[in-house]
Amino acid sequence: MALPSPAYPRPPSDKTSLFGTPERYVVASPYTDDAHLLDMETLDRENQLLARALGRMTCTRDDYATAPYVESFNWNECFAELQRLARDENHQWRETSFYIVVFRSQIPPTTRYSDLGELDQAAHLEAVQSGGLLKCVEPTHDWYSDQATNSVAGTGSGCPTLRAGIWPRAFGGL
Repeated sequence: MALPSPAYPRPPSDKTSLFGTPERYVVASPYTDDAHLLDMETLDRENQLLARALGRMTCTRDDYATAPYVESFNWNECFAELQRLARDENHQWRETSFYIVVFRSQIPPTTRYSDLGELDQAAHLEAVQSGGLLKCVEPTHDWYSDQATNSVAGTGSGCPTLRAGIWPRAFGGL
């Protein structure tokens, strides 16, 4: 099942941002093609720093899809990186709030994972194009391949999964 890719301008080759950060466009999800990159120039300073710090975000346990969300990721390391970035750039941090939207689901064993991966990628693209998505946590492309290889149709209760998005509080419709 192939989904059409909307037209999206390629990021310019210039890698200098308005605020002098190392990259204007950064990877904020498992999807690394140009259309899925986060444009740092669309964010205020607090959100730029947080997006950069969240680049260190990783799962800390194999059962992250069902475990408590706060215990499933390396939040302390992310916040330590955020403090370091603000300090290194002499930035006076302003109080800022963020939304974390977590989606947990149980994927039936009869699922065609290749289709699911393409649908997830299209949903992520829509979130990126709406603006403000600082970080997307979801299974990698390999996860979908592994599930397709390891699942046996009609057995078990399916595979638990988790997706999450982090947005600035002041963003648009949220």
